[in-house]
Amino acid sequence: MLKKIQNRILPMLDTLGEAIGQYLALPSDGMLDDIALFIDAITAPLKDESSDIVSLSEKLMTSLLSPAHDTVEPVYVDFCETVVALPTQYKVVFLPYYDNTWDSLKSVYEAFTADPMFVTEIVIIPIKRNTPTGDKHVYNDYLTPQGIPNTHYDKYDFEIDKPDVVFYNQPYDGVNYPKFQSHNIKPHAGLMVYVPYYLFRRGPINTAEEQRFLDSHTQLPGHNNADIIVAQGQSFYKSYANRSKNGKKLVVLGNPKCDNIYRNMQDYPRYPEWDQATEGRTVFLLNTHYTTVTDGTYRRFMPYLLDVIEQNEDAALIWRPHPQSFLMFGEGEQKRQNDDFNGFLARVADHPRMILDRTASNVSAIMYCSAVMSQPSSVIGESIFADKPVFLLYGNPNEMLPDGISYEESVKRLARVRRSEIENKSLFSAVEYYGYDESMQRDVLADAYFEQLPLLNFITEIRGGTDSKKQKRGVFREQTFKNLDGTCGKSIHMYIENLINK
Repeated sequence: MLKKIQNRILPMLDTLGEAIGQYLALPSDGMLDDIALFIDAITAPLKDESSDIVSLSEKLMTSLLSPAHDTVEPVYVDFCETVVALPTQYKVVFLPYYDNTWDSLKSVYEAFTADPMFVTEIVIIPIKRNTPTGDKHVYNDYLTPQGIPNTHYDKYDFEIDKPDVVFYNQPYDGVNYPKFQSHNIKPHAGLMVYVPYYLFRRGPINTAEEQRFLDSHTQLPGHNNADIIVAQGQSFYKSYANRSKNGKKLVVLGNPKCDNIYRNMQDYPRYPEWDQATEGRTVFLLNTHYTTVTDGTYRRFMPYLLDVIEQNEDAALIWRPHPQSFLMFGEGEQKRQNDDFNGFLARVADHPRMILDRTASNVSAIMYCSAVMSQPSSVIGESIFADKPVFLLYGNPNEMLPDGISYEESVKRLARVRRSEIENKSLFSAVEYYGYDESMQRDVLADAYFEQLPLLNFITEIRGGTDSKKQKRGVFREQTFKNLDGTCGKSIHMYIENLINK
C-alpha cells in the first residue's frame, strides 16, 4: 500500500468504526448505504494489494445486512487488521533531463526498482536552452528505446501523485519549465534528493572567485530546496560542509555516475570506426566547453593540437565538444556564426586518426583513450575515477610558440630542453605557458590531477608509456570518491530506506 494511500485510509478505518457503531445503535437504510460507500472507498485502492481485503469487505457488508449483527464486530476488526498489515510502499520519482545525465541516477533507480518497498516512476523533464535565435525546447525520450518505462512530462502531476521521494539532478531552475522548478515540486514531495549530474573536481580558484565557486556547487535553487544533497566524497564534504548554508544537507554517499564508469571500465560500447582509427595507437581525448568557442585562444590552441596529432602517426584524437556547441555554433541557422568551430569540425572529420564524438555518453571516449586533455569540466572527475592521466587546459598552450616560430621549430627547441629543467621550471614556467598564478598551481598540484609539464611534453610522455602522476592520482582518487567499487546507487538506496524506517 502506497504511503500516501495509507495516510488517507487509516483514519478512514476509525471513521468507519464510528459509523458502524451508530448504525448498530440505530439502524437505517440511509446510513447503511453510506457505510457501503465508505467500505468501497477503502477497498477500491487496495483491491490489487490483497484479495483478502475484497472478500472481507463483502463479508462485512453481509454481516451488517444480517438481522443478528453478531458477526459485525469481529469481521470489522479482521478487516481493519488486514488493511493495517499491508506492507507500506513508498513512491519514488526520478527526474532526469539530458540523456548524458541519466547515468547519475541510473544505478539509484535500479536499486529502488529492485526493492518491493518502493514504487518507482521516471519523468524526463524538458529544458529551455538559450541559443542565438532564442530559447530552444529540448526534450528527448531516450529511455524507451532502452526498455526503461517512463511517463511523459505532460501526463505527470506532482499534486496528484504526491511522491514520497524525488530524485533530481538539475539544480538550475532557470532552465526548467515552472512545473519542474524545485520550489514548485517541494510542497508536494516528502523528500527532495539532489544528485549532481557531474563529478566534482576542485579547480584553481582565487579568493575573489571563491564564493561564486561555492554557490555553484551548493547554493543554487535546486540545492536550496533539497532535503539531501549527495556528496561524492570526503574531500568535497570537508571543503563545503562548514562553508555553505546547505552544508548540513550534504551526505557522503558517492556519485552514481561512478557506478556507470565502474561498469564500463571493462565492458563499454565500442564502434568499428573508432576501432579502426585508434587501433595500436596512443589515444587522446579532447574535451571542450562551448563557452570557449568564441575565445581567441581557442583559435590558436586547436590548430596547434591538431598539428601535433597529425604529425605523429602513432597518436589518435577523440574530440568531444560540449553538446551546446552545436546548438550555438555548429548547425542549422547559426552555422555561419563561427567559421573556426566549423572548420575544426571539418578538419577532424576528414582525418583518419581523429574522431568527432557526439555519442550520448562520454564513457566510451574515456575508455578508448590513453589520456585526457580537458578544460575545467566534470570530464576531469570521470577520467580520474577511470584512472586516466589528465592534462588540465586552463589557457592557451600555443602561447609558448612566439609569433613566427613554426610547430616544427618548437619541437626542436623543446627536444633540447632537459626534462629536469622543465620539471624544475628553471627554463619554462607554468605561468609562461598557461597564465597561472603560482599559488593556484600549487593548490591544484596538491590535488594530483594537474600536469605541470607543457602540453607537448605531456603528449610525448603518454606516447612513451609513462604515467608520472599515477601514484598521486591514486591518492586523490581515494579522497575524492566514495564507493569506488560501483555501489553508490546501493548506498543511496540503503540510506533513504533507513531514513524512512526510523
